[in-house]
Amino acid sequence: MSTFGKFISNMKRGRLFDENFLMILATTGALTLKEFAEATTVMALYSLGEFLEARALERSKLFVQHLLSGKTQRVQIERDGQWVEVRPQEVKVGDTFRVSPGEKILLDGVVLKGTSHLDTSNLTGESLPLFRKPGDEIWSGTVNLEGNLILQATRDYEHSTINTITQLLKNALQNKAPTERFITRFARYYTPMVITFAGSLLFAPLLTGNFGPASIYRALTVLMISCPCALVISIPLGFLAGIGKSARLGVLVKGSAHLEALTHLGKIFFDKTGTLTQGNFRIKAVKVSDGTSQDHLLKLASAVASYSQHPLARAISSTGKEIPEIQFNHYREIPGAGIIATTSNGVEIILGNEKFLKELGVPLDSQKTHASTTVHLAQNREYLGYILLEDTIKDDALQTIVLLKKKGIQTYLLSGDKKEHVAKVAREMGIETFFAELLPQEKVEILKKFLHEKRPQEKIAFVGDGMNDAPALATADLGIAMGKRGIDVAIETADIVLMTDELSTLSRTIEIAHKTMRIIWQNIGFSIGTKVLFLGFATLGMVSLWEAVFADVGIMSLAILNSLRLMRRDQL
Repeated sequence: MSTFGKFISNMKRGRLFDENFLMILATTGALTLKEFAEATTVMALYSLGEFLEARALERSKLFVQHLLSGKTQRVQIERDGQWVEVRPQEVKVGDTFRVSPGEKILLDGVVLKGTSHLDTSNLTGESLPLFRKPGDEIWSGTVNLEGNLILQATRDYEHSTINTITQLLKNALQNKAPTERFITRFARYYTPMVITFAGSLLFAPLLTGNFGPASIYRALTVLMISCPCALVISIPLGFLAGIGKSARLGVLVKGSAHLEALTHLGKIFFDKTGTLTQGNFRIKAVKVSDGTSQDHLLKLASAVASYSQHPLARAISSTGKEIPEIQFNHYREIPGAGIIATTSNGVEIILGNEKFLKELGVPLDSQKTHASTTVHLAQNREYLGYILLEDTIKDDALQTIVLLKKKGIQTYLLSGDKKEHVAKVAREMGIETFFAELLPQEKVEILKKFLHEKRPQEKIAFVGDGMNDAPALATADLGIAMGKRGIDVAIETADIVLMTDELSTLSRTIEIAHKTMRIIWQNIGFSIGTKVLFLGFATLGMVSLWEAVFADVGIMSLAILNSLRLMRRDQL
């Protein structure tokens, strides 16, 4: 759309004073003075600036789209022993599909047959190919480099990694940062002030009798120099580049406001299971009461746990024991506590932590303290025994905590697990302050206390992955969810999603946020400082309209190029 067209469109929406209005005033004034060459140059160079702006925005959008889209838009699935091509939206969970070498994988799945290396750089930023074999999980958005793969879909397209990234990034562009909103407001008041100042330069000579073409020319030059193009384009472009750079690491930042907030982090609270630890629990030991066999306890616990997606429940239900077919008339899962279910025969089964069973009046046997996670089982309020499960700490968790501390960020641990186990993880992580045996609402209360006591502008983040983490994610200034294995409600509630579950990407995203803000403030300082300098010369009549045009386009071009530096692969 032309400058004049944009001016008319904005005027209809009540946005009269913008950079397009300044350009039209400057061009009309030059034509009035019969400075046809300069009038033409004003519009030509301004059009060049708009072209550079459009190309920069297009490049940044392509940068993000490159992370999301692929040439292959159809999937080969097996139907009735034949391979047929369908749209990815038609594939259902459990369908078998295949991917040829060089194709982008459009659905999340598990490898059934074949081996290959995957290019995961679009999602994780990792340049080394990732080897996958039967039984391994793959993510949509990665590229199959060599072998033919036969896979089973684990998510439909709507809930796939690639589509989730696409939708969240689209929404991210609508959420503006405080700095971005400030510049928008600044431009709204800045333009009328500039026009008033130019008008004073135009009409002040009337008082001294020196009014003439030189006065008009000087006012036009001021209008030209004052155009806020560099600020208006380079700041949102900088945030878009930062969000795109984070997406390349496999981190979804849902808006520039959250990217800027990362630069003000003072405290981060971590959930334990699935966040600092792998969340891949395995049964360490089983202890039963008199009259109960281990086999009976495990089968009963597996039947109840098979309906839950909690990591502990998944570990219990995948013991290898045949899960009995038990019909439940009543089934209730209490986040952070346990499960209470009633069979069709009226038998009540309770599976949960020690506190939960005690609250329900179940008399537990005297227990020794364990540094492992303990899940207790009762039938008709009669205690049957407990299962000990153990977890391992993530490989990059300690390194991440160390890096965060170096940045001056305080770290805390919040968990619903037993105090002994939480204390053990906290010691290994170097986290001095921890809170254990918490219900979801108690996590929220702790966060609210710290939010009430925080410094001005300080931001507090919570990192978690489970359904019981959703309230805490919503309460913190910044909710950060583990996306690879996280519950959908946690991912939807969070402001930032670590799609690969790698904690190291969090510290790198904080670095990207600081880099983004440095570039944005460089653009602000350079743009305003240079314009103030040129305005001073223009007020004294020392700058021509030609030079003003070159200065405006030059400032904008440099600001755009500075913003685009974030898109380089070698940056961070």
